[in-house]
Amino acid sequence: MSELPLPQPSSAAPAHRPAGPGAPADPLSAAAAGSGTAASATASATPTAPTSTSRVLAATVVGTTLEFYDFYLYATAAVAVFPALFFGGADQQGALFASLATFAAAFVARPIGAVLFGHLGDRLGRTTSLLLSLGLMGGATVLIGLLPTATQIGVWAPALLAVLRFCQGLGLSGEWTGATLLATEHARTGRKGLAAAWPQLGAPFGFALANGAYLLLLAALGDEPGGEFMTWGWRVPFIAAVLMALVGWWIRRGVQEAPDFADVLEAGARSRRPVLEVVRQRPGSVLLGAAAMLSMYVIFYLMIAWSLSHALRPAQTGGAGASYGDVVLAQLAGVPGFALAVLAAGLLADRWGPRRAAAAVAVLVLCFGASFPWWFASMASGADAGGMPARFRLFILVGMVLMGLSSGTASALLPWLFPARLRFSGTGLSSNLAALLGAAATPYVAVWLDASSGVAAVGIYLSAAAAITLACAVLSGSRANERAAASEA
Repeated sequence: MSELPLPQPSSAAPAHRPAGPGAPADPLSAAAAGSGTAASATASATPTAPTSTSRVLAATVVGTTLEFYDFYLYATAAVAVFPALFFGGADQQGALFASLATFAAAFVARPIGAVLFGHLGDRLGRTTSLLLSLGLMGGATVLIGLLPTATQIGVWAPALLAVLRFCQGLGLSGEWTGATLLATEHARTGRKGLAAAWPQLGAPFGFALANGAYLLLLAALGDEPGGEFMTWGWRVPFIAAVLMALVGWWIRRGVQEAPDFADVLEAGARSRRPVLEVVRQRPGSVLLGAAAMLSMYVIFYLMIAWSLSHALRPAQTGGAGASYGDVVLAQLAGVPGFALAVLAAGLLADRWGPRRAAAAVAVLVLCFGASFPWWFASMASGADAGGMPARFRLFILVGMVLMGLSSGTASALLPWLFPARLRFSGTGLSSNLAALLGAAATPYVAVWLDASSGVAAVGIYLSAAAAITLACAVLSGSRANERAAASEA
């Protein structure tokens, strides 16, 4: 592969600044860095003012907010809207399963996107890859809102819906990785954990925006099968994503390249095939990183997807007997705790180190899973004025706080497992592998365990995932400490 033309690094990454967290500590990276010493000594750059911290953080948060906004929109529409409009020829249950199959198409796309954006992120840079992921993700979401239904174009409707969902998955695979790395690599030593946590605020922000939009539209238009919401109202939140995408594009256009990657450019140390190199040279780090993120994805999908399905079950069958609106309002009430927990986790990672922080949170998640029988012991009784057991509301709140802590510590830990020249590829492969194992399977496994063995089995499933994360956080200690030490060298 021939060298791709790239702009010279700016003064945001001077030749003699301390090495970043990806400073090569392994022989392969050290040799590559050494080969660019002459280039480093002779490189010149046009002085430019560094990008402000607030602009960097805004650039990362707006993209991850759009990412999760898209996710929640599609997840809700896949259950409430798409079966009737895009799969109306099948029976009700068959239409639901077909609709959920398109939802799963994003998970099929994510490993492919990890390879694609990993290559782009380690070859062209973090900012370029983030602009591409934002455009792909936002464009696909808007097109879903404009898509004709099955009554208008027949089988092309579900086919195009699946293609657009696949494109969303491609964009999603690069967004989380790029945003986390951009924030982390721009931050100063001692604040990198908090910086890595900021992009994770996209999850609570996106949840609040998407579900708030649906609740407002349902309140204004009603939810009758042939009513205005089902006719055109559901399209509004999808098309409105264009506003967020345009704002994100404008902010990101003004962000300079991450200093760590600028150092790689200046040293002439870019990998020609970063994905292949990280798989060959660091397969253990990829697997370790994926396992360290496992409990984050499991608790996320338990609290967002499985808790909803369990709450909607009649109380006579062990559920909460709640309405959809009641559950969403309870989840929205937990959003502030979710967001504050994300930032608290970042501060904890800076104070204790990413490894200890991730291990401590994994212990909390493990205990939470073990306590499931207590949370659900009186589910059939004790409903509050809102028609939902008060203990279940508290369960959602505690679970969402643990979601925030898990997300914040995982994002602080993962980037340190890879040198800067391979960091986008390594982090992307780890996070998307964890998503495939933890996110794609969890809703189905949890529903099956709940139906066959009860909620205690679901809690054991969560605790097992937390135990794996705990073990991997401990095992990652040497690598994490090595990167942290390199950043202060």
